Amino acid sequence: MKIRAGTTAYIGPPAKPIPKQISDAIGTELGKIPEILEVHLPLVYIKGLIDPPTQILFAVVDENRPGPQGKIVEVMKRVLPTKFYMDISELHSSDPQLPAIRASATQLNLNRKPN
Repeated sequence: MKIRAGTTAYIGPPAKPIPKQISDAIGTELGKIPEILEVHLPLVYIKGLIDPPTQILFAVVDENRPGPQGKIVEVMKRVLPTKFYMDISELHSSDPQLPAIRASATQLNLNRKPN
């Protein structure tokens, strides 16, 4: 989906997030993909486009490596319950939307061991 520049988007924590066991499983599995730097699951609303509001998975990826979209889709197929759909968006750390997404306090634990 292409969103025109200047479109107002509301991004925040969901009142009713997906179940914790699902979000934990998403974080654990996506943490195995080295190109992914961080993952967030905020609630997003854009009048007429993302209406009603929905949780969207934002994966912050390494700008210098090919995007892992296919790997992310495979993880989501394995982890999400049958007939459960979630939009996925890849961002780079320089994306101007990232501060608002981070402010939603919806970052998932990727369960990576420190080096």
